[in-house]
Parts: sequence; C-alpha cells; structure tokens
Amino acid sequence: MLSTKVMAQYEHSSLWWPEERIKSTLDAKYIHSRLRPENIPRLFELPDWGEGLTSGTYIEWILTKASRVFMILDAIGIPDRIFALVDESCDDDDLPVAQHSVDLLHLSPDGEDLALETSFFHAQWRFLVRGIAEGDHVVYTENEGVPVEAVRTNTSGIHGRDDTVDRVILAGSVCRVYMRTQVQVGGAPYFFSADEVLAEIHNLKTLSHEHIVSVYASYLKDDSVSVLFTGATADRNLHSFLTDEPVSFKRLDKEQRRQILITWPHCLASAVCWLHARGHSHGAIRPSNIFIDANFHICLGQFQALDSLLPPPHVNDLEAYNYSAPERWTRSTAPVIQKSQSAQTLLPSGGRTKRRQRPPRLSLSPLTETHTSPDQRPTSKRTTGIGRPNSPSRFSLAFSSSSSSATSSASSIHTAPASPRKHHLTSFWSRTKPPRPPSIISTTSSTSTQSSIPQPASKSAHSPKSITIPANPTAPADIFSLAAVTLDILTILHKRTLTSFSAHRSARNRSAGRGGGIADASFHLARNEVQVQSWIALLEGDALKRCRRDRRADRVFWAVPRMLGVVRGMLEVEGGEKTGCEEGEEGIFGGC
Repeated sequence: MLSTKVMAQYEHSSLWWPEERIKSTLDAKYIHSRLRPENIPRLFELPDWGEGLTSGTYIEWILTKASRVFMILDAIGIPDRIFALVDESCDDDDLPVAQHSVDLLHLSPDGEDLALETSFFHAQWRFLVRGIAEGDHVVYTENEGVPVEAVRTNTSGIHGRDDTVDRVILAGSVCRVYMRTQVQVGGAPYFFSADEVLAEIHNLKTLSHEHIVSVYASYLKDDSVSVLFTGATADRNLHSFLTDEPVSFKRLDKEQRRQILITWPHCLASAVCWLHARGHSHGAIRPSNIFIDANFHICLGQFQALDSLLPPPHVNDLEAYNYSAPERWTRSTAPVIQKSQSAQTLLPSGGRTKRRQRPPRLSLSPLTETHTSPDQRPTSKRTTGIGRPNSPSRFSLAFSSSSSSATSSASSIHTAPASPRKHHLTSFWSRTKPPRPPSIISTTSSTSTQSSIPQPASKSAHSPKSITIPANPTAPADIFSLAAVTLDILTILHKRTLTSFSAHRSARNRSAGRGGGIADASFHLARNEVQVQSWIALLEGDALKRCRRDRRADRVFWAVPRMLGVVRGMLEVEGGEKTGCEEGEEGIFGGC
C-alpha cells in the first residue's frame, strides 16, 4: 500500500537477537556483506581439519552450526575471525562461554585482548535470549534477558492511557511494536498466584483478531506478568484521521485513497461480527477508539473483555453519547400534571391579576449510584438526568465501565485519572460463566452482564415508566454504533466534512437567539433521525452521479448505494427491525 521508501521509516530494530531473528537474517548474502572481499572465496573451501572428515565448507558450517557465533563476532566488529573459530570446531553448542574461558577463543590474532574478550562475553547474551512468539507465555529467570525494549518516544497517548501502558519493541523475525501492561503477582491486597493470572490471559487470547486490539503474548519476570497487546503501531485514531488527513495519505493516488476508505467498513464489520459470534460485544465503538497505523491498517480499540487486563482508557463522554445506541439511554415520558389555579390579587381598581411566577429552572437530577457487588467498581455505572423537570424533552444518560464513559457526566469532556501501571485483575470470564474457584477481582473491572442501570430518582409524584438498560452493550448497540462510524467514513469519501454532517444532524435542535448549549448531534436522538436519513440520501445521490460517469477512479462508488441501504437498517431504533450483524456484514462485504 505504501512505497518502499515510505515503509522504511517505520521499520524497527532491536539489540536482542532471538533464534527466529537470526534465522530470518543470516544467509549467504548477509555473510558476504560482512566479510572483507579477500576472505569471501575462502567461504567455499573446506576447513583445515575437514579433509576426509567432512564435505562441508566454511559457509555451510556457519549457516548450520555457528550462526550465533558469527553474529556475535560481527556485533563486536571481528566477523573475519569466524574462520579461526571454525578451524577450532567452535559452534553454537559451545555457548555461553564463561568469562574466564573467553581467552581460549583467541579472538585477537595479535595476542590477548581483554577489552575484546569482555565485549564477546557481554554480547553473547543478546544472541542467546529466548524469543516470544504469538500466543506464548515465557517465564524468564532473574538473570535472563528479555527481548523487549521500551520505545523512547512514547506515543501511547493516542490510546488515552499515558501512565498505565507503554510501547515496546519485541525482537523477532520482524521487530514489531506492542503495547505492554504489567500485572502484579502475589502482591497485596489479593495475593493472586501466577496461575490465576495466566488463566485470565489464556481466556483472553481466544479473542484475538486482526482488526481488534488483542492479547499477543505474555511473559513472567521478577514476580510481574507483562502482557503484550497488538495495536501499538497506530499513530492516529479514526477521528483525528478523518478531520485532518495525514500527509502520507494525501500523497497516495486518488483511486488508492478511495479504495482504503471503502475497505475500512469491511474490516470493522468483520471484526464486530467475529466478536459477536463468540458471545461478546465490543461496547465502545466510536471514532476515538478506532486506530489506524502508518500502513492505514484499521482496528477496533479496547473492548469490554479486556478491562480485566487493560485499564479503561480516557473517554470523551460527549463523543460516547453521540455515537451510542438508543438502547444505552432512556427518555422518560412527561407526566400528566393537573394545573392548579394560581392565587389572584385584587387591585385597588377592582381588576384582578395573577401573581408573577418564577420561570422554571434547568436542573440536573442527582447522580444515583447502584449497590454494586464486591467485584464491581463503585462508580462503574451512573445515570444523569438532563433537562427541565417534568419536561417532555428530559432524558437520562447511562454509561457503563465497559465503554469507559462513566467517569464524568454526559456533557463533560474531562478525562478520567489514569490508574497505576501495575494493577490487579478482575476476571471478566467469571462474570459470564458459572461460578468457579476464586477469580481475579479488582476495581478496574467491567460491570456484570446481568446488572442494570438504575432509574433516575423522580421528583414528581407521578413516576413515569422508564426502560431498564443492561450495563453491557448488546450486539444491536454495536451494530448501531458501527453504522454511525461507517457514515463518517463515507462522508469523507464523498469529500464532505464531519463538521457539516454534525451540523446537519442537529439542525432541528437549534433555537433562535444567542447563547444556549451545544445542540444535540447524537445519532440516536429521535429528532435527528430524519436528518440522518436525509444525509444518507444525500450521499446516495452523490454516489449515483459518480457511478454514471463510468470512470475508473469512481468505481469504488458502485458499492456505496448498497452499503448505505445496509446502514439504514443498522440504524433502525426498533430492535426487531434493525439489521443484524450477519446481514450487515453480508451487505457491506457484498458492496466492496
């Protein structure tokens, strides 16, 4: 997708050389490039002791038996000494070499060289390190090296968790960047064992997907389990990408840019449907929780099940509200209130006038906290009522920790404080499966799938009926949010802006005059439904115009009308009429 020149700046390197990296690097071409030209012909000769004993040449010995030895010599600057060591039948089985025995290798042709011997002794450990493959859990001893290096320029803030997760380079056949978090083992106050932590990690590994932030591998070092997650290579989220396209994206051909944008809904739908098929929902689908790397690979951010290992990221609650589904908030009906006759005052002239009444004031209902179980956060759920009391437009917002938006009110854009780097776990699996032996419990867990959002306290004697919302976002909620995100992507594809789309959605909520709050631009508000549908019709008309041109650069728009038809079904408020995940995936895939 990117040119070789652009890709080169995103390649990573490491000081560590596990076996898989040595095998992928060392070949005849590499050996030729490291030796002096006059020594290259000698590679195809037999060792001095080889006549009648072996038919292998120097280069065959290096590739099959002494690859680590050659790499160590190259690292300390004397690769040509490999011929002398092969003549002594030295191979990788002789490693590691004790410090007092390094002089027996005769590394310097001019006699003993203490500095060179010390360099060899320390460098050999970088090439004897054990690697970490995908899905592995490796236990390292106290004095053993770990093939992981912290990235100096920490840009983990793109995921909203600067102090809890760092970015590291994992050495392997290809050095890649991952997110890392640490889980304390045997520490107060729970003193959980490594086996309990590993059981949690093992369960979460089954939820790994190419387009979802997932557990990659883990390792134990110094009574601390470090967990590596994918998605660390992302340098932008979807919101920042769509509002300010990077220069590298603008440099691509127009047809290539359009192909990338039209493919992203395909990738996101695949990830969501894959997650639903395994009995889980995402619960946090919004532009700031969708990440894009330098190769324009897109992936969904942290979802509910990962809350037991990864602290919930900082969330813009206004964005979480705008992209949430109708199932995640309640709107109460206006109670019927009997109008009482106001007291009247007799004026000296004999006329009557009413007492002047104070206008109703905008009030916020108090936060109502639920009685949570021991394995839940005390503030993991809350409901905020917004609007005038007893008003038809009054509604309540309910957020759960699965979407990480319960840290502030719906109108606030402040972020939650970061949790400590080393944290304790809460087993997500223990809440979705039958009871089992004590599992990992913590204050960073998501709420139970069986719990519900409490109803806001009513100040009126006429208590209106309200809907009980499950704390965990359901699959239909994911589908609704996915449809909203898809509309954002298609809006940019048609050279329109997200600002104009937001203004169009909230057009019916704007009042004349100066002052007032921000107009509600959410996708789920009933008054905005007509505006969203008219925007879909607008995009559909743009796509049909481009399809009539029958130009090669406009071929991607042939898929848009069908995709928009699927999006209409995904945005249906009624659960029975809403397009399901399978239908949505098939429609989007069929249109791409």
